[in-house]
Amino acid sequence: MRSGSIFICEIHTFIFKPLDMTNSTFSTSLSTSNMDNFACGHDQYGALIPGKYSIYPYIAACGIWTTPSDLTKLLLDIMNAIKGQSKIGVTTKLVKELFRSQGCKEWTGLGVFLDGTDEKLEFSSLGWGVGFQCMLVAYPYLEKGIVIMTNTDTGMHQMKGIMGEIYHALY
Repeated sequence: MRSGSIFICEIHTFIFKPLDMTNSTFSTSLSTSNMDNFACGHDQYGALIPGKYSIYPYIAACGIWTTPSDLTKLLLDIMNAIKGQSKIGVTTKLVKELFRSQGCKEWTGLGVFLDGTDEKLEFSSLGWGVGFQCMLVAYPYLEKGIVIMTNTDTGMHQMKGIMGEIYHALY
């Protein structure tokens, strides 16, 4: 079994299944048998991108195909982990490591961006590729968050487009 296959199996077993993330998968190729479940990507002018989908070779970094509803299930589990109530076994200690500054910049957590401190801590993750953009922002101690996904690449940073407008309207 290839290491990518092991990774995919582990993600399904320990995250997707326990959280009932039935509309999520990791893949560097999409089967034609389930294409009805995937949105096609579009450029900033609304034209369909070549090949319809952005496929990248790095499974862990950009191989997830999911929905806002499924990603929200994971987000809620991360927020519940702070209270020691994770369904997938994330401990309070481990989730606090996620929110601790890593490396040389105070705004970089463990795979997420950080802003604020203590009860007003905000963590975010931004995703983009040809034809797609997404944004996850959460205030774990306030138990608030938002997941936004689009099947268009607006040609600008998420915070400068409609996603940023939604974020600023809510927070």
